[in-house]
Amino acid sequence: MDPDLLADPFGGYGRLREQGPVVRGRFVDGTRVWFVTRYDDVRAVLRDPRFVNTPSHVPGAQGADPREGMMELLNVPEHLRVYLLGSILDSDPRTIRGCAAW
Repeated sequence: MDPDLLADPFGGYGRLREQGPVVRGRFVDGTRVWFVTRYDDVRAVLRDPRFVNTPSHVPGAQGADPREGMMELLNVPEHLRVYLLGSILDSDPRTIRGCAAW
């Protein structure tokens, strides 16, 4: 949600890629994350079952889904949250029907 990134997403993501193929960062809510910046690396991560995007798939995960907090922080209306949290961008391949080809 950084204004500079929103104004120039191609330049911003280009600068991120220049930092390396995998870059440590933070989401808007401060949650520490890894950003994978290059196409072949993204494909490798998406195909590797050791990596998950859905918090409930993390072994030993407990408590509330941190993505819900993000929806609250961004003031996303309740009726839209189910679509955002259930989209292909926010899911793991094993939970999406027909994604074995990834």
